[in-house]
This record gives sequence, C-alpha cells and structure tokens, in this order.
Amino acid sequence: LRKLRASYGGSPPDFVNAAAAAAWADDVHAARRRQRFRRRKAIVLELVRDLGLEVVGADATFYVWVRAPEGRTGLDLAEELRGLGILVLPGAWLGATEAGRDWVRLAACPEEAEIRKAAARWRAAWEVR
Repeated sequence: LRKLRASYGGSPPDFVNAAAAAAWADDVHAARRRQRFRRRKAIVLELVRDLGLEVVGADATFYVWVRAPEGRTGLDLAEELRGLGILVLPGAWLGATEAGRDWVRLAACPEEAEIRKAAARWRAAWEVR
C-alpha cells in the first residue's frame, strides 16, 4: 500500500464518485435554483423599494443590502424587524470599519411563501407609521 499510495487518503466508493459525476454534469438543477432565488429576491426588492429604502447589491447573490431610514442605524432597523419576526443582519456586524453601520443585510433564503408573509408584516407595520 505504501508503494501504491505515497500519502494517506481515502478514496470514495464508486457509487459516490458516480453520483458526484452525475451531479456535476447536470446544470439544470443549478439553473432552477438560481431562478428560485431570483424570484425570492424580487419580492424583497419590490418591498424595500416600495417602502422608499435605499438598496444596493449585485445580481449574483441572494443578499439584499438595505440602508436604514434617516437618523437610524442598521442595528436599529434590525431590532425593529426582529420585533416583527424578521431576522436580518446589521451591516456593522460584518466589518471592522463603520462602513456597514447604517445598513442591514437581508438574505432571500427562506421559501417564497415565508418571504411573502414577512414582507406583508413589514409593509403593514410601516404603513401605520
């Protein structure tokens, strides 16, 4: 064995290699997944834009960065949303500088129905302001 394999390591069984090869050869599932995240993110983007909040971010991610309203920090907004059952990440928690202080990061990861429910709660809470 030492002559055949100079360094220690295990080889996956053939059925695992076959499954991996099949998964890597099929991009249909990846395209479906990207489409699913695109729909979820569209719900979030429509909401925050309707609420008049500033948004930044790239198309190639399921994250949406939202600036807190004037005079509030990202942590303030995150705490308010937590009260509505919506969990977001304050931008200040993601860096060593103050760059993210006024921002929150939303992740369009939950199922579409859950995102719609959260969006409705957020919209209703902001309409009574």
